[in-house]
Amino acid sequence: MSDGPGPKRQRSAINALKILNKLREERSLPKAKTKVKVTRKPKKVLITAEIKEVVTLQEIQRLFPEALTASSYVFNDEQNKKLVKEVEFRLNRIRASKEDAPKHK
Repeated sequence: MSDGPGPKRQRSAINALKILNKLREERSLPKAKTKVKVTRKPKKVLITAEIKEVVTLQEIQRLFPEALTASSYVFNDEQNKKLVKEVEFRLNRIRASKEDAPKHK
């Protein structure tokens, strides 16, 4: 025999899950789960050169429609910065699956 007290096993006087499931069964409900089901994150979308080109074209059409019609249009650095910012924003949304990838032509 051992001299000191051994490791104590903790026991519950009441098995709450068993009682809960018995009550749920009486009401024709499924058993209660003990673990939360972990949902998988959607895969990130692969951004190809074609998708970048289509997104850039869409953003040029949206931000600077006169660039496609005016014969003497000048595209300056400020507009370029704005375009790059908007394209990167859309690409990040596409990567995170918050927006569908555009169909490339």
